[in-house]
Amino acid sequence: EEGKDLFVHFKDVEGGVNAIKDNDSVEYDVEEGRKGLQAVKVKKV
Repeated sequence: EEGKDLFVHFKDVEGGVNAIKDNDSVEYDVEEGRKGLQAVKVKKV
């Protein structure tokens, strides 16, 4: 959902943290984590 910030840990970015750049579109799942809601299974589309 556009406009909401989520925490994402680099280990949850498929292909590594360098796989995505600013303004890339991504897909992800949302889970409850230690820091509140967080993005997991993040991948570039």
